Amino acid sequence: MTTTGPDDPAMRPGGALATAAGIGVCGAVVQYVVAHHYLQIEWVIDPPIPVVWWAVGGIAGMLGASLFLVLLGRRSARLVAMPWRRLLLTWVAPCLAVHLVWLAVTLVLLRRYNPGLTGVPARDLRELVTIVLLPPPELSLLYVLALFPVLAKAARRVPAAALVTLLAAATPLTTTATYAVFLAVGLRFTQIDRLVAGASRRNLVLRGAVAVAGASVLGVDRIPQGTAVVVAGLAALPFGLTVAAMARGRLLAAMGAAAVPAYLLLVPVLCVVDAVLLSRLSARGSAVQLAVAVAWPVVLTAGIVAGGLVLGALGRRRLTSLVSVVLLLAATGCAPGEPPTGPEVTLVFAGDVHFEGRVDKLLDNPATAFGPVAKDLADGDLTFVNLETPITGRGTPEPKRYLFRARDGAVPALKAAGVDAVSLANNHSLDYGRQGLADTLAAARRGGLGTVGAGRDAEAYQPWRRTVRGVRIAVLAFNQVDDLAEQWAARPDRAGLAMAFDENRALTAVRDARAANDLVVVLPHWGTEGDRCPDRRQVDFAAALVGAGADIIVGAHAHVLQGAGRTGNAYVAYGLGNFLWYSSGLFAPHSARSGVLKLTVRKRTVVRSEFLPTVVSDTGQPTAVTGWRAGIARDNFTALRSCAKLGPVDGGQ
Repeated sequence: MTTTGPDDPAMRPGGALATAAGIGVCGAVVQYVVAHHYLQIEWVIDPPIPVVWWAVGGIAGMLGASLFLVLLGRRSARLVAMPWRRLLLTWVAPCLAVHLVWLAVTLVLLRRYNPGLTGVPARDLRELVTIVLLPPPELSLLYVLALFPVLAKAARRVPAAALVTLLAAATPLTTTATYAVFLAVGLRFTQIDRLVAGASRRNLVLRGAVAVAGASVLGVDRIPQGTAVVVAGLAALPFGLTVAAMARGRLLAAMGAAAVPAYLLLVPVLCVVDAVLLSRLSARGSAVQLAVAVAWPVVLTAGIVAGGLVLGALGRRRLTSLVSVVLLLAATGCAPGEPPTGPEVTLVFAGDVHFEGRVDKLLDNPATAFGPVAKDLADGDLTFVNLETPITGRGTPEPKRYLFRARDGAVPALKAAGVDAVSLANNHSLDYGRQGLADTLAAARRGGLGTVGAGRDAEAYQPWRRTVRGVRIAVLAFNQVDDLAEQWAARPDRAGLAMAFDENRALTAVRDARAANDLVVVLPHWGTEGDRCPDRRQVDFAAALVGAGADIIVGAHAHVLQGAGRTGNAYVAYGLGNFLWYSSGLFAPHSARSGVLKLTVRKRTVVRSEFLPTVVSDTGQPTAVTGWRAGIARDNFTALRSCAKLGPVDGGQ
């Protein structure tokens, strides 16, 4: 086994491995900053600078983690040489204590603001225990650093190659083993010194080619992520060490010594930055954003690493208490203080509804048309769905492939299920022309069903209003689907739909609603059919709606579930799929999956969200998914948040 001491040249200030660690921590911080903050800014600039930083961040992250972990592994040699009692009392116990404090605060931050990590950690006791015992890689550095010397000491007689192979084999089971692989390489492999000694400009290109080849495994779906990261990191290690050997410097070495403190500052610093600056940077013009796009990752990385240097300079004895204080202060700074006060309002949403084909039979008994799920629909102050059909027996069919219409029993069926208002701003409300739309509006008025997004000219852009426990609520709807959009748009001389293509008019309607109401809800019809991730037009229009004052946005049209969660202070659900539908859809099984979304709102903030997954049954009715299948369905719905770039709501899905 390789041992090191104060006279190890690689470990001296300015030594190659110390320099490599400095480069490594900078690379790891850059990657995290770019992925979890920089790319969350709503960019309006034309030059693809963020794309460049995305690529730089990926490369830096691949090189960075392996470099500074190898150095930490080398440093652990003195720990492995300690007697067992001293190791446990002076290293393992204090390190685990700091880890638990850091983990507790980090989980609080993630539940509130989730800086780029998917899912909501520690939603219940089982998940909390799992995270404490087997933390995910983003939360496991201190945990692994505490326990690795114990593992290494117990495995002293195991050959180095066998130990690394065993740890690599464990990465599909627990990705925290990824850290241990690089620590073991740093501790046990003397070949690292030969790589440093053999560094030259001539072999820089060759080792760079090896790094590129190793990186190619990251795109292979069949290789587990943890294993792919190990392969790519080990392939990149010779290249990184070569660069470090050619760029030795005391500042980089000092940064390497500050690797762990800098890592601990990442989440709280980015949380503060997100809370204070993310929305402001997104709202800036192209001139300001251009400067931010170029320099912001460098500025943030420098600040975080500098903070790590300060913590490192204070010494290990003070580090535990100081880190605890810093993290707690960061949590306080990130939190908005007390949660919003005031009366709570519960809003319930579901997806596409029509009464075509097999679903028409359900109108023979409107009171039971929606089945047992109706009680969940009605379990709120106000309930909304997208009515994807005219209610008419008249009119001329429009020149389009899919034509829907429903009998008069549709309104009683919707009312019996607890629906208060429906969006008509979709690509089917005028399937039977303006006569069909007029009949729909008349039937809704007679039955006491609210409508939004359709009417003559300005009427289509007027909100549907209700007051619940003193909270004034305004609901608008806009159609963004290309189908006959020009012909179906509301005009002074004809009834039609509120169109998102007339963005100035749509946003003016939202601003007017914002000025006169406490809560603004928008129901857009948008997206690409069958695509479970929002398209560019959805994302851009959602950002514009939020900027104009929308608090809650719940969309439809894709016929599959799309991501839902928080963006800034607003809540967006891009799509809730087919709810009561005449088939399993064109994109089965995804187009048969839907659900009831229940949002609890205080003032303008969604403080709790609940999702009841459903599936379209053989009758076309939504059927609640129960048992373990419901857990899988909820997790799948939560996972859609990632590609939608949305954050979680504290206390919900």
